Amino acid sequence: MGKNSTFKLATAIFAGLTLFGYANTGVTKTMNDSLKNTPLSLWELVDTLKNRAPYTREKIELAINSKLTEVESSNDVFHFYRGGDLPLREGIVISKVDLRIKRAGVHPGFLVVDLTGTCVPLESVQRHYARLERTGVPRGRSLEEATSYSSLESWGKLSFGFREKNPGCLAFIAFDPKT
Repeated sequence: MGKNSTFKLATAIFAGLTLFGYANTGVTKTMNDSLKNTPLSLWELVDTLKNRAPYTREKIELAINSKLTEVESSNDVFHFYRGGDLPLREGIVISKVDLRIKRAGVHPGFLVVDLTGTCVPLESVQRHYARLERTGVPRGRSLEEATSYSSLESWGKLSFGFREKNPGCLAFIAFDPKT
């Protein structure tokens, strides 16, 4: 092979690698954008939300990739924000987000996430939080009442609620950070 042929081959290889590099960058960007839009698993959501305390509207909106709306029931003490209908993986849906932020003073906020879709049994919660204590029981007044199991964490209390109307499936998760 002559000098000219070697130069042409090297140029072709370099051009091909450069072209592949650009193509690969595009593929990587598309994959990263796709991953950014991939719903979280329930347990990724729990880890993300508990690490956002103290809560602000902006932190929670960023965590769930959705806007929250202030509701009219806000009062002189708290701002109430709502959102919902957000898909998670495995067919689980956040049916409602309820965020409460104190208007004045030091307070870390309070967050409740209601769930629908695929049933998450207590055994699944216990696989992630083995040291749960029963902290609430229904009083028999409504099928909306729940049995709650809580885990005391370094950042605050995490509670998992199972409503009477469907006691075998997780209905909500409450995040109550320490002040």
